[in-house]
Amino acid sequence: MGRHLRDLRLALNLEIEQLTERCRLDAEVIHALERGEHPADLDTLTELAGGLGIPLHMIFTMWEAQALEDSGGDETE
Repeated sequence: MGRHLRDLRLALNLEIEQLTERCRLDAEVIHALERGEHPADLDTLTELAGGLGIPLHMIFTMWEAQALEDSGGDETE
């Protein structure tokens, strides 16, 4: 999921420092999330979605689409 969060942040031309100003997360937490080193609980994802200006479900939709792509499009895996 971290890769998707980073890609989305970069697509929105946001530096991590700008994102921290938009949400109540520390820059170190955002770095760790993007590297997959920090658990992404619902509260954290809600904060990120708000900071990114997107609905929360969009994060899960992007994550699911990437999982399907990584599995070759086979939903049974």
